Amino acid sequence: MVDELLYRMALEQALEAVLLLTTDPNPPGPQVVYVNSAFTALTGYAPEEMQGKPVSLLEGAKTRPAMLDALAEVRQHGQPRSWRAVHYRKGGAEILLEVSVAPLRDQSGNIAYFMAVLRDVTEQSRVEEALRQNERLLQHISDTLPAVLYIYNLEAGRLTYVSRESLTIVGYLPTELTAGDLPLQQMLHPDDLPRVQREMLRLLHAPEGAMVEAECRVRHRTDEWRWLMLRTTVFDRSPDGEAKQLLGVAIDVTESRRLREQVIQSSKLEGLGRLAGGVAHDFNNLLTIIQSYAEMAEASLPEEHPARVSIQQILKASEQASNLTGQMLTFARRGIISPKVLNLNDIVREAEAFLQRVMPENIRLVTALAPDLWHVYADPTQIEQVILNLALNARDAMPEGGVLTIETANVILDDSYVSRHAEVQAGEFVLLAVSDTGVGMDERTLARVFEPFFTTKETGKGTGLGLSTCYGIVKQAGGSIWVYSEPGKGTTFKVYLPRTLQTPAPSAEQTAQRKARTGSETILVVEDNDDVRAVAVESLRLHGYRVLEASSGEEALQLMSNLTEAVHLLLTDVVMPGMSGAELALELHQRYPHLKVLYTSGYTENVIVHHGVLNEGIAFLPKPYRPAELAQRVREVLDAE
Repeated sequence: MVDELLYRMALEQALEAVLLLTTDPNPPGPQVVYVNSAFTALTGYAPEEMQGKPVSLLEGAKTRPAMLDALAEVRQHGQPRSWRAVHYRKGGAEILLEVSVAPLRDQSGNIAYFMAVLRDVTEQSRVEEALRQNERLLQHISDTLPAVLYIYNLEAGRLTYVSRESLTIVGYLPTELTAGDLPLQQMLHPDDLPRVQREMLRLLHAPEGAMVEAECRVRHRTDEWRWLMLRTTVFDRSPDGEAKQLLGVAIDVTESRRLREQVIQSSKLEGLGRLAGGVAHDFNNLLTIIQSYAEMAEASLPEEHPARVSIQQILKASEQASNLTGQMLTFARRGIISPKVLNLNDIVREAEAFLQRVMPENIRLVTALAPDLWHVYADPTQIEQVILNLALNARDAMPEGGVLTIETANVILDDSYVSRHAEVQAGEFVLLAVSDTGVGMDERTLARVFEPFFTTKETGKGTGLGLSTCYGIVKQAGGSIWVYSEPGKGTTFKVYLPRTLQTPAPSAEQTAQRKARTGSETILVVEDNDDVRAVAVESLRLHGYRVLEASSGEEALQLMSNLTEAVHLLLTDVVMPGMSGAELALELHQRYPHLKVLYTSGYTENVIVHHGVLNEGIAFLPKPYRPAELAQRVREVLDAE
């Protein structure tokens, strides 16, 4: 009796709901013998309401599985059983219970009663479901994020979690990276490893919530180096504040970095182009003076005079300097061009005949020309120069021999290509590709390959203007040029020229070059450079012309306003301080409609050209020029209808 009272007191003090049930297998099934106070608090049923009642009183539509079925299993197997199911409080309110049932045996070992312990797990279940939803959400975010999410355990010294995007970005499955068989130090580029280690060390001593960023190269499974942006923070610390685990995200920035470098390179080349144009302008003025006086001095000496040889060397050197400034102007896209509608295959075939003669026997030249190639609008002479420059560079890159391939093709550049290449527009283009199997180039060389005067050749073996000239020609034609190369794997230059729907004009016979002529007309020379103006005036006077001169547009207008005689030709520099040559010509045309104009300049300006093509009706003489060239061009303009 004392034991029974003690047991009952213990059950009443229990925090969890307890039922004692009979084991009657016949309907209505086991009956309630006893419930404790915790049961009443949980379900709302008083002991007198439950005693002698079937346990099915707690069941309802959502009860899965039925308690009666579970009790039958306990009776049959004699083993405790637990489950979760929706049951119902007094009044019908749902409650999620975790039910644990154990058999109580008598002295003979027979099951005399069932004891059921009920626990309210409604809130716990909600929390667990919320956690599961959060885990599913985080897993979904991790799986759909275009980056690698990772956890690095500092104690273990390895990755413990990697999202599945790792397969796309670095070519490895998450399980391969977390197994510890691929040391991260071996995957990082040797040049970047010290910087990443420094950043991680800084993070370990940074305040709570700090994040570090580091761009580094990671070796892809294919041995390709991919640029990744690592953003890492400490998310797990020991009680004393020591970092235990790092959480980070690795973003593939290979393409964006390449695009950024392209923009920087393009801006740098644009700046170099402006500098080159300015240098060429001033240099051409000097060359005009040198060539003109040298030619006039040569003409004034008898054939046997010993100084003629020295003067001819001066003229030869100045001609070479003139070619260099011409290349600089081409790079700066300030040269005058004569574009035509043409088929690149024709240009390649013409260049091929020359290349076959200059290629050594250990280099095989291969052409792959697409049939039905679209037309482009470009200067054929300049495009041929591009092909020759690229081919000769390829030859020099294969000292041990190899294969030089020149290809053409019709291509359509889509938005995907444009997104990876700065300053390129989507559309239809004609591709010219020049490839070699030579020594290739590293990243540092590739970054400077189009810069003027940059060369990897020995001193005296090249000017460093070949590829920069190609760059300027292609850009001036409205196209783009890209280079792809790796050390030991050769190089490919790809030139994209926009397709034109125009048709080629019928070929015309070239007019025979006229010899320089003298004249007696009056010419107004306007040039802000005193030395250039002096040599031009002297040269024209030697050819019989009456010459007036002015150092600026404003001075020329003042001079013309006081003249009573007719002026037949205005020879003016294009670029001058204050009033430009074009503005002067427009002003004088309003007063003298029949005045003819010949422009001259060391480089072109948009006032007389459009994309390097002379505006219609414009007569132009580029600097540097010689007296004979000046006199011939003046005569042509004066004689033109």
